[in-house]
Amino acid sequence: ELSPDGRRIAFPSQEPRDLFVAELGTQVATRLTFNDELVAGVTFSPDGRRIAYSGLDGMRGWGARLQDADGTGKDSLYFHAPGLFTAVVGWTPTGGLILAQRSWVGCARR
Repeated sequence: ELSPDGRRIAFPSQEPRDLFVAELGTQVATRLTFNDELVAGVTFSPDGRRIAYSGLDGMRGWGARLQDADGTGKDSLYFHAPGLFTAVVGWTPTGGLILAQRSWVGCARR
């Protein structure tokens, strides 16, 4: 995911399984999370200060998480819906809300 100012790119890594941000001008990457969990659905906030992403939280499944784009602070769980998947898909234009979709896992009734 390219930052709104076009200077950074946020990406998931497979080894270690965490979130990184790279400065395109210097090509220096910074590790933002240290959870060793799968990361997907990476997206910058409209102001470029935060990153929302989907993180695998063990047996709980995927949750929507937030991290400061400059690496300060610890990542935090934003939302975890019932079911196995909470997939971050973007932000509202003002940056006030994160858009996510979830899976529904349940039994069909007749």
